[in-house]
Amino acid sequence: MNAANVQWDYIPTHSTFKYAEEISSPRSVEDYGKERYPATPWHFPWLVSEISSGGAGLGLVEQRMREELLKYDFGYKKISFKVPIQMIDDLDIFTNFRYQDPFGLSWTKEGEKGRYYYISSLTYDFQDRSIEVVGIDLQYLIGQYLIIGDCDALPNDWTLGSEHNRIYAAVSDCTTGRFSNGDPGKRVGPCTTV
Repeated sequence: MNAANVQWDYIPTHSTFKYAEEISSPRSVEDYGKERYPATPWHFPWLVSEISSGGAGLGLVEQRMREELLKYDFGYKKISFKVPIQMIDDLDIFTNFRYQDPFGLSWTKEGEKGRYYYISSLTYDFQDRSIEVVGIDLQYLIGQYLIIGDCDALPNDWTLGSEHNRIYAAVSDCTTGRFSNGDPGKRVGPCTTV
């Protein structure tokens, strides 16, 4: 999804929200050619109107929504697998890991090469002596932020970079914010003309 209706500043005595707004992710809307909404509005009852200097709380709500839409606007990739119960002390919520599966599906037929994920839930089954792990794609999320990498280790051409390489900063076109192949890019701050 790349757009959502959000409601905030909950009034318990009337069971209603004081403010509502529609917020979207313009780049994702442009790429998909349409807006895709969740089934129900997103609620932020703990945010109140006094939080933002804008007077209606939209500043903080909009910031929070941008973070949420960033997770969803190009897909929300989840994986689920079981591990032995003996790993109970090694796993925790929000632990980051790389998932590798040589027999996994991939358009290059090379399998799942080790994308970064974080653990969103753990379900313990003591009778089966297993733990079900649900992981959420972290590779896509951290690919949206500017992380400085080793200049010598990164390829000169973005199209030659692996998904692991694309986590790190590689400067995109200043005007479009994209690389030569059309992929969304990363750059430091606003562009200035000299």
